[in-house]
Amino acid sequence: MLICTPEDVEQITGKTKYKAQLRALREMGIPHMARSTDGSPLVAVAVVETMLGVKVVSRGTPAPQLRRPAALRGSGHEATQKG
Repeated sequence: MLICTPEDVEQITGKTKYKAQLRALREMGIPHMARSTDGSPLVAVAVVETMLGVKVVSRGTPAPQLRRPAALRGSGHEATQKG
């Protein structure tokens, strides 16, 4: 999961102080959490993108593309072929 950077949160809220950012996020209805160590807001990028109507494509690792070894390509040898 990707988390908005502090600069992203400042741009979203228009605020620089953590408490003001948390208040603005709450008022905008943006789900968030406050980091327990310093009180800075944590906002998932996907939440903001969804609220803005951005179509999100999977950010996961792409599935591996399997290829047949060159020695087997076009050789006519198949696993079920007897010879």
